Amino acid sequence: ATDSPSLLVLNKRDRLGPDEIALLQSEYPEAVFLCTRSRDDLTALRDRIMAYFEREMVDAELQVPFTAQKTLADIRARMRVLSEHYDADGLTIRVRSTPEHLAVIKEKLSR
Repeated sequence: ATDSPSLLVLNKRDRLGPDEIALLQSEYPEAVFLCTRSRDDLTALRDRIMAYFEREMVDAELQVPFTAQKTLADIRARMRVLSEHYDADGLTIRVRSTPEHLAVIKEKLSR
C-alpha cells in the first residue's frame, strides 16, 4: 500500500447514457467523470486537483523591493501568484503558499 494520493478519473462520459453514468457514480462516488472534449469538464478536473494541493496553503500579501529580484524569483518558483501591483517602492504581491515557504520568504524580505 502507498500513502500517495490518488484520484479516479473516468473519461468518455459523453459515450454513456444517463443510466450508465448513474450506475458508475453509485459504484465510484469519489470519481471524476469527464469528457476530454469538454472545456468545462477539464476545468472542473483542474480545479479539483488544485484544491487538493492547496488545501493546507495560506494566502499572504508581500512587499518586495526592486532590489530583491532573487527573492522574487523564489516566490514565483515556489508559490502561486494571485495578484501583483507595482508602485514606486517595488511590488505588492498576493500569493498562496505553504506556511513553510512563506516563512522562508518573509525571513529573506526582512533582511
